[in-house]
Amino acid sequence: MIINYFNLFGAEDEHYPWFKKAQTTFELSCVDMRDVQQRLEKVGFFTKEQQIIVPVKILTKEWSALLKKRFWSNLSGFSDKELNYEISLLDFGKQKYLHFNDHLSLLIASKDACMWPLSIG
Repeated sequence: MIINYFNLFGAEDEHYPWFKKAQTTFELSCVDMRDVQQRLEKVGFFTKEQQIIVPVKILTKEWSALLKKRFWSNLSGFSDKELNYEISLLDFGKQKYLHFNDHLSLLIASKDACMWPLSIG
């Protein structure tokens, strides 16, 4: 079993190029991995944490389109007007591409100790 959450180690580590209100709603939606890990271990799972950092290169226009489409669930509470306003305030200058790291945090859990050490990536 692999439980896949974005940035369970702390939302403040995220480096998505989005507006402050989006960051705030993202932080509120994060799950505490340590709590999930403790609960799994309490019922007999062996667990391991792993972080994978994925370099992202995306066209600035594509990034803006993803924000407008509410690609992330934390953007669902914004009205069209508010979302368009916040996106208009983002200053990407004349950059054709945006570069940032996506932090993928994994909690790997198994009832079978023979699977250890298990690693992804």
